[in-house]
Amino acid sequence: MMRHFRWMVILCSLVVPGMAQTSPAILYAESFRQGKVAIEEDGFSVGVSARSAGYVERVTDLRGNDRYELGIETRRDDAGNIISWSVLLRDVHHPRYGNVLMSERQPSADPTKNLWLLDTSRSSPVPIDLKRIIKVDGFYVTIQLKNLHYAQDGAPYPDMADVHFTFTNSDPRALVNVPAQ
Repeated sequence: MMRHFRWMVILCSLVVPGMAQTSPAILYAESFRQGKVAIEEDGFSVGVSARSAGYVERVTDLRGNDRYELGIETRRDDAGNIISWSVLLRDVHHPRYGNVLMSERQPSADPTKNLWLLDTSRSSPVPIDLKRIIKVDGFYVTIQLKNLHYAQDGAPYPDMADVHFTFTNSDPRALVNVPAQ
């Protein structure tokens, strides 16, 4: 009987951790830009807060040339509360394209086509902590809001967060087995 108990403990220790692990929720979209440009792979986090005006970073191609400009803009209501952050990626060689993270050239009413918009509303159709993968040209941008902080418990507007970015030339969905949509 004691031998069976030990096998049960060993089996549970092997099976339960695997069952408890769940992949984070992921939403995938493709940009209207479908070129072949590859970029230098990178991953980093950007702290945004009620005090920060915005953020701009250059993204380089494989030749080391500045190719894109990544930006974060804070959107506020009339009282100055943060209601969302817009993540923008502009091609510096073709600025007429605007935000190449968009699925269509014009804003869409479909929230799944607006993965570049980090809406902080708790009733947002796209959950704020959702991992977003957007294919642009020949590379992928992963965006995930982490450490969303509210000044007070139950407050409707956040005062700061970390936005995590990953730029890669290979499809990150292959790592988590997410089907294309």
